[in-house]
Formats: sequence, C-alpha cells, structure tokens
Amino acid sequence: MSTFIASLGDHRTHIDLTLVQDGNRLELVSTMHCKGMQLELARELVISEDDAIDVSTDLEWAAVDEMAALDIDYTKSSGWPEALIKHFAKVNTAAAA
Repeated sequence: MSTFIASLGDHRTHIDLTLVQDGNRLELVSTMHCKGMQLELARELVISEDDAIDVSTDLEWAAVDEMAALDIDYTKSSGWPEALIKHFAKVNTAAAA
C-alpha cells in the first residue's frame, strides 16, 4: 500500500514523496510529475522509521536540487521529514488504540 507523504513543486511540475509499507518493510519513493508523465527519481528501502526519516531528508534535498536544475520556483506542502514524523505518529497512535 502506498501513502502520499509530501510534495514540492509548482502548478505544472511537482515531486511527491510516498511511503510503501508492507509489514516491517518501509520503502520511500520520490516521483516527478510533469505534463501528464511520471518519472521515478528514487526508491529507498529502509529498516526503521528513524532511517526513513533520515532518508526522507536526503530525498527532499535531491528534489530541491532537481527543481533548481529545472529552474522551477517551487512551494512545498511541508518538510518531508516532518511530514513523515507526523505520519508515523498517527499510525503508531492508531495501532496503540
């Protein structure tokens, strides 16, 4: 199951961070969307929530670099690590209830 975490970009081009979680397996995927096309930029397999948060920082910086290379002024929904922390807190709270 894939869960949207955060995005950055403009009205034409944006890069999304999604989390694929299957049991204990966590996979972070960054995907660029432009002109109806999708391009996967990165896919990282991690073993813990802490590792996922660290990797999301790297993926956000890579997305920022990609936007700069394309000369796109972007906005972002939130910081990717912060959005992932909120997601894990919500999931863990629901699991504890």
